[in-house]
Amino acid sequence: MSARAGGLGLALALAFVSLARGAEECRVPDPPALPDGATASDDEMVKARSAVAAFVAASDEYVRCLGEQIDSAESDAPIAALEERHDAAATRMSDVAAKFNAQLELWRKRSSD
Repeated sequence: MSARAGGLGLALALAFVSLARGAEECRVPDPPALPDGATASDDEMVKARSAVAAFVAASDEYVRCLGEQIDSAESDAPIAALEERHDAAATRMSDVAAKFNAQLELWRKRSSD
């Protein structure tokens, strides 16, 4: 192996370690537990709404953080793992919001009966 090829390999390894370290600074939020809208009390739904809002805000921060890591990466850095985390976080945020909204709809129907 030539010195140039070895240097390139080392540079890519260091770029990957740097990206991994940067991604560690981006904290993945845990999704909140969601109550069953068919049986939840008003208080449980209000608390769940606040928990979902906090989760969405924390997820927005996580996605922003990953975006910064991707944007600041060297042009030859392997960023696929960061992009996958970014996309997964956006999907998870949408899924949690959709699940909460479904439970909220059940709760509202029950409350209006």
